[in-house]
Amino acid sequence: MSTGNKIKNIRYRLGLSQQGFADLLNKKINDNFSKGTVNNWEKERNLPNNKRLKAIAEIGDTTIFELLNDGEKGTHKVGPLNKNIVEVFENRRKELHIKKSTWANYVGISTMQLSRYEKRNFINIKDSFLNKSLEILNISPRVAFDKINFFESYDDYKIFLSRKTYIDDNISKFNNEQINKIYNAVKDLKNL
Repeated sequence: MSTGNKIKNIRYRLGLSQQGFADLLNKKINDNFSKGTVNNWEKERNLPNNKRLKAIAEIGDTTIFELLNDGEKGTHKVGPLNKNIVEVFENRRKELHIKKSTWANYVGISTMQLSRYEKRNFINIKDSFLNKSLEILNISPRVAFDKINFFESYDDYKIFLSRKTYIDDNISKFNNEQINKIYNAVKDLKNL
C-alpha cells in the first residue's frame, strides 16, 4: 500500500475529513496547513515533511518506517533485476507509445510512485507491479532479471508468483514447530 493510501486509511480510521485531519495535526505539532495539503499527500503529489510524518505515525499508531515502506505481502525482491531495467522499461514504453500515466494506471499506482520506482531502479517493487509491467510492456522475464536463466519463460515467472502468494497467504496459519521446519528446509535449499 502506498504512503498516500496509508495516510488516508489512518484518517478514515479516525473518522475525520481531510480538514479535520489537518486540524488535528496542526494542533498536535503547532503547524498551519489545510485539507489541500492532506489531499496532496493522499494523492501522492508530495509527501509530508519529517515533523508531519512523525505526527501522522503517532496518531496512526505506526512508525515512520511503516508509513514510507511497503511491508505488505507481495513486496520483495523476486530476483536480481537487470541493472539497466529502467532503460529497458523506458525504451520499451517509448517503442510501444505507452504514456507513463497509462502504464501507472495499468499497474495500479500513481505516476509519482512510478517515478519513485524508477529513481530507485525498481528495487523492492511489488510482485504485482513487476508482473503487470512485464505484461503491458510485453517484456520477457528473461530480459528483466539479471541472470538469463532466472526464469525460463513468463509462465515460469507466473508459477513462481502463484507459489509465493500461496506461501504468503498460508504462513500465518503455521505453528512455531512448522515454521522452524520450513526455516530449516529453506536454509538447506539455500546451501545447495
